[in-house]
Amino acid sequence: MPLKAKLDDREVISVLCSEEDWAHAQRASKGSGGRLRMSCCDAPAYASHSRLDLRYFAHKSGYDRCPSSGESDEHESLKAAAARAVQSLGGWQADVEVSGNGWRADVLAVRGSIKIAIEVQLSAQARRQTGARNDRFEASEVSAFWLKGLNNHVNDFGDGLQAPVHGASIHEQMESVGGAVRNLLGAVERQVRMANELARLIRTIPGWMYDINLQGTIPACFELQRESKRQQILLCELGPSLLPTVFRPVDGKQVGADQFAGAILQLRMNAPHLRGYQSSSFQLAPDDLSNSLAHQLRPILEGNKTWQGKEHTEVVPGAFVHYPEECPDCETRFLRITHLLIGHPRRPRMLPVKVVHDEWRWYEPILSAAAALSRKIGLPLGPLVDDGDNVYFRPKRIDQKCPTCGEQAPPPLISHDEALHAWPGRDEHFRYRLPLPGKGWGASTRWVKQPSPDAAAWDALLDAKRAKRQEEREEERRREELAEAERIRRHEELQRQAEERRQQRIADDLARKTADEQRAIETRRQAEEDRQARVVAQQEERKRKLRTAAETAIKDDERRNLWLTTGNSHLRSIGDTVAPRPIEVAAQSKEGLEKALQLLRSTKF
Repeated sequence: MPLKAKLDDREVISVLCSEEDWAHAQRASKGSGGRLRMSCCDAPAYASHSRLDLRYFAHKSGYDRCPSSGESDEHESLKAAAARAVQSLGGWQADVEVSGNGWRADVLAVRGSIKIAIEVQLSAQARRQTGARNDRFEASEVSAFWLKGLNNHVNDFGDGLQAPVHGASIHEQMESVGGAVRNLLGAVERQVRMANELARLIRTIPGWMYDINLQGTIPACFELQRESKRQQILLCELGPSLLPTVFRPVDGKQVGADQFAGAILQLRMNAPHLRGYQSSSFQLAPDDLSNSLAHQLRPILEGNKTWQGKEHTEVVPGAFVHYPEECPDCETRFLRITHLLIGHPRRPRMLPVKVVHDEWRWYEPILSAAAALSRKIGLPLGPLVDDGDNVYFRPKRIDQKCPTCGEQAPPPLISHDEALHAWPGRDEHFRYRLPLPGKGWGASTRWVKQPSPDAAAWDALLDAKRAKRQEEREEERRREELAEAERIRRHEELQRQAEERRQQRIADDLARKTADEQRAIETRRQAEEDRQARVVAQQEERKRKLRTAAETAIKDDERRNLWLTTGNSHLRSIGDTVAPRPIEVAAQSKEGLEKALQLLRSTKF
C-alpha cells in the first residue's frame, strides 16, 4: 500500500496531505484522465482507505503492481506514524518511500543538510544484513534509524541508531513509533547544536584546527590538531552508535592518555554518560549551551585543565645528596651518596619531595647518572650494590662500598630530614616518571621550586657531623680498649680459676687413689682374716671329728688323749723328721683326717 502518488504531476503523501488535497485525489481517482498516478511506476492510481483507516494509493485494475506495494497494513501504519511524527516537529520535512543508490527509505526526515532514513523493520533481520543496508545509506550521506518490531527485540540485529517498537495493539505501536521518532530527532537537533557551538568555540582558541567526522550527515566526533598534539571530542547525545571508531588503550595506558587533555572528551546534554573511556563526561545546559560549553571546555583546550586519572604521571627531576667520604680502613676518598631527592630542585605542586635512603629499586635505574656525577666531581664512586637480601615482602636495600678495599662505607652523616631541608644543590641529576595524586578534571600541573638552603650552612653541618663522628669513634675506641683490658683480665682470671680447678682435680684424684688403695689393703686384710678364720674353723671341725671317732674307739680318756697327742710314725710323710701327732695331721686337711681315721680304725686298743 504505497503512501505517495502524483496528482497533476504534484507529489501527494496520503498520510501528510490536507483534507482538501485528499478530496482532490479521491475525485481524480474516479476519472479516466490519468490525473492521479503512482509515484513508483507512473501507473494510473486511485486513493483509498485500509481496514485500519489508513489513507493509501493503489494501482488501478489492469496494471501490474510494483514490488513496493506488497507491504502489510501494520508496516504502512507504523510508517505513517513515523512520517506524521517527523512532520509535527518544526523545521523537519518528511517524505515517504524515497529511493536512492541501492536503498529505499520508508520515511526520509530532512532538515537542512541532515538526512535520516527511518526504517520500520518488523520481519527478523540479522546483523550482516543490517550492516550492509547501513553502508548503502551512509554511502549516500544518509543516516539510518531502525524501528525494530518484536521479531528483532532479542536477536543480534546489528549496530546503528535504533529503537524497539512496543505495544500490543497497532495503536499502541503507532504511539511508540511516534515517540521514538520525536526523541531521535530531538537528540539530533541537540547534537547538531553542540557541534555548531563547539566549532565556534574552537575557532576562538588560537592554534587549534579541526575536522568533523560525520555519520551520514550527522556530526559525531571532532578531531582536533595542535602542533604534534591531537584531541578527540565525542558528541554523545545519540549514544555510541554513531561514533566512527572503537577507542582502545595505547601501549597499555588508559584510553586517550596520549591526547592533549589526557583523555577523550565526551559532550552530552540529556544522554547518559558513555562508559569505557575512563574519564568523566561533560553535561551541557541546553538552555545556555554556548556559555556552558565555553565554561567547561575552554580551560581544557587552553591547557589549563587536564584529566587526572590512574595513569596521570609527570616526569619529575631529582638530585643525589652526596659529599666526599674517607674510608676508615684504607683512607681512600670517594663520592658518598646517601639519599635521593625526587622532586628537587622543582616538583609538581601537589606532589611532595620524595626522600629515598636505601631502597635498591629506586637506585637501580639511575646508576649511570651516579657514575656521571662521579666523573663530573672527580671523585671515585663507591660501588652501589644491593645487599643480596631476598626476604619476602621486604624491599632490597642498597649498600655502598669503598672503591679501593671494598669495605662497607660508614653510615650516612646526614639524616632523612637534614637531606630534605639542608641540601643546597640546585643541579638536576636524574629524572623519574611519577604518578600524581587526584582523579578527575583538574588544573594542569603547576611546578614549584624547592627552597635553596645556604651552602655554607651545609658545609658547617657536614663539619659538625664529621667532628661528632670522630668523637664517637674515639669514644668507641676507648670503649674497645677498656673492653679489651677487661677481656684480658677476665681471661687471666678464668685461666687462674682453671688452673686452681686443675690442681684441685689432681689433689682429689690423688686422695681418691690413696683412699682406694687403703680400701684395697683393708679388703685384702679382711679377706685374709676371714680365710684364716675359715681355716681354723675347718681345722677345729676336723679335730672334733677325729676326737669323736677316738671317743668311740678308745674308751679310756687318758689313753685316748695320749694317742691323739703323741707322734705316730705311721703318719710320717717323706721329709718329716719327727713323727706327727694324729690330731695335727687331721687338722691339716681332709686327707690328713682320713689318714688319721684310717690309723685309728687299724689300731687295736
